[in-house]
Amino acid sequence: MILRPPEEDDAMMPQRVRLQHEAAVRHPTSIIGCQVRREPPNSTERYTRWINQLASDQLLTQVFTSHGPTVVMPTWFCSREWFSHVGPFDEGGQGVPEDLLFFYSHLRKGGGVVRVDQSLLIYRYHPKAATHSVLERIGDSVLPPEGMSFAGRCGFSTGILCPGRADVHLHGGCHVHCHNRTTIWTHRVRFLEERALPHWAAFTIWNAGRQGRRLYRSLMAESRRKVVAFCDVDENKIKKGFYSYEDSEERPKPRVPILHFRAARPPFVICVKLDLTGGAFEDNLRSLHLQEGRDFLHFS
Repeated sequence: MILRPPEEDDAMMPQRVRLQHEAAVRHPTSIIGCQVRREPPNSTERYTRWINQLASDQLLTQVFTSHGPTVVMPTWFCSREWFSHVGPFDEGGQGVPEDLLFFYSHLRKGGGVVRVDQSLLIYRYHPKAATHSVLERIGDSVLPPEGMSFAGRCGFSTGILCPGRADVHLHGGCHVHCHNRTTIWTHRVRFLEERALPHWAAFTIWNAGRQGRRLYRSLMAESRRKVVAFCDVDENKIKKGFYSYEDSEERPKPRVPILHFRAARPPFVICVKLDLTGGAFEDNLRSLHLQEGRDFLHFS
């Protein structure tokens, strides 16, 4: 069996190995995780609720969100045979989202995801942890013109591009080599296109704001043509009537309707972050009586 060792100041509960081993024997092609207790208790509260409270079916339906793997990496446990089948971690260096890439490879090969519903790891939060060196975003507006470098925005609050090196960031004194200029965002979009969108002839993007428009622009042309509408609750966005994709090379430029969510039709790719609106978004979604996975997927 392969047990992901905890970081040096994380702590395992005495029963962790036994309980996760038992689950791995029952599910030999699954990554086995567990619930965690975060230290300090109020750090990353939304994320901690998410990884601890996902239902068993959501361990597979919510693999597209910005949170990443649906069982947190320090809790991973699987058979050595399955680990060898999936392949090694990407050892490309700091800034490579190795856990996400391995998790995607695991799912592509038919692997499952199981969580032992007991808190078996004390998971300590560090602002300078390697996790935070992985870039979620180097958007089109961030990369400089070919051959040039500049101090630009990225997933960090501050970022400096090294002179003459548009692919290297300095932050907090550490080098972060961007993963061949690809980003977590790009990996996530391509995985969505590979795993979910082929099953839908058409779909609606739930969020006519920046995040929804960004997803639309990031899609490959074939996937973009499946977007029949954006939907939202913001009357100001809805009053605009449509979103025009001005950067498109198509003529005429695509114009995508913006509808109230009750006037839109599923399936939806939801670009609204969970657990941020005091329950208003979740109430709206529940009111439609949809089935997650079949009628909608969370992407934000």
